[in-house]
Amino acid sequence: MEIAKKLVGLRKQVKNLGALNALFADDIVSVQAVAMQGMP
Repeated sequence: MEIAKKLVGLRKQVKNLGALNALFADDIVSVQAVAMQGMP
């Protein structure tokens, strides 16, 4: 909950880049969902 509060606080101050730099790892990986055949 502490991290969520920090994120919300920084976002309210329009410090989006600051939030990314402070709360996310340098080697973060984004994983995107991929549609699979036969699945809605």
